[in-house]
Amino acid sequence: MKLYSFFLFLLFTLALVSCQPTTIVESFPQGYTIVEAQQPILKINENHTYYFFVYNASNGKLINNTVANCSYYLANETGTLLINGSSAFQPNGYWKYEIDKSFFDNSGFYPYGVNCQNDFGGALAGTLEVTYTGTTLTIQESILYLGMVLILILSFVLNIVGIFFLPSSNEVGERGEILSISYLKYLRLPLWITAYFILVAIFYTTSSISIAYFYDNMFGNILFTIFSILLGLSPLIITVIFVSFFIRIYQDKEMKQYIERGFNMGGQV
Repeated sequence: MKLYSFFLFLLFTLALVSCQPTTIVESFPQGYTIVEAQQPILKINENHTYYFFVYNASNGKLINNTVANCSYYLANETGTLLINGSSAFQPNGYWKYEIDKSFFDNSGFYPYGVNCQNDFGGALAGTLEVTYTGTTLTIQESILYLGMVLILILSFVLNIVGIFFLPSSNEVGERGEILSISYLKYLRLPLWITAYFILVAIFYTTSSISIAYFYDNMFGNILFTIFSILLGLSPLIITVIFVSFFIRIYQDKEMKQYIERGFNMGGQV
């Protein structure tokens, strides 16, 4: 009973610690030693089978289900117990417990444990890491993603700067009369479209990275919501920009005809 209580203490203590996965093995001079298979990083909503061996700590002999009963435990990050079930012994000497994918519905760390008891006992506690991709972000990938986001941000800034460097209207004189048609102002419209879709790409990239690799998805969900809104508005934005584009072309065409006829047109178009 003392060993069982100690094991549960280990299990739920791990639930409160946000660190890299570790495995704690508790063996006793006359108890059982539990050796687990190396645990991979799991993918969200994916089945997982946990394998382990049980040995007599004093002589190293393999322990089967005629000698001991082994239970498997799994908890979430808040310490809520999700699984408390009996592990199955296999004919070739190992034990296993099959975990349904429904338990891994969120990314994060899931404390687990094995407790084997009979005349003697042994316990093991560790942490399963679950991500959306089944991998963790490496330094090389971090540099690549950071470079990608910086390039997008730089492109967006250069587009905005370019827009404000271009003329926004036709060339006018001191009295406000139009002297000539400025065709450079037409470049502002495609630059606005380019800047808009670069902004959409920034929110999509950052939200995807956040959801895939951050254990708290709140920030990623906010970014993805903004991306969805911008993407949904894109047909309207493009329509407005193109309509404005052709209206200005038509107005400039009319204005050019007046200028060529010698009319002095006031105002800015």
